[in-house]
Amino acid sequence: MSDQQNTSLKLLGAKALREMFGVSDMTIWRWTQNCGFPKGFKMSPKGPTYRREPEVLTWVDEREAISEEASLEASMTDAAA
Repeated sequence: MSDQQNTSLKLLGAKALREMFGVSDMTIWRWTQNCGFPKGFKMSPKGPTYRREPEVLTWVDEREAISEEASLEASMTDAAA
C-alpha cells in the first residue's frame, strides 16, 4: 500500500447517501448525471455502488460555495436596484 493512500477511507453506499441527504436513489442518480455528484464504483460486477466519503463531502462544500456566491450576487443586484 502506498504512503499516499488513506487506510481509513470510508465508503458510502446508497442507504448512507439517502440518509445523509434525505433524498431518493433517483435524486442521487440525477445529481450524478447533471450536478457533478461523484460517480460511484462497484467492488464486484453485481455488487452495490459505493462513493468515497471525501469526494462526496468535497462536492457538498463546492455546492455550498456556489450557493453562497449566487446569494451574494443576488443581494448585490438587489442593492444596486
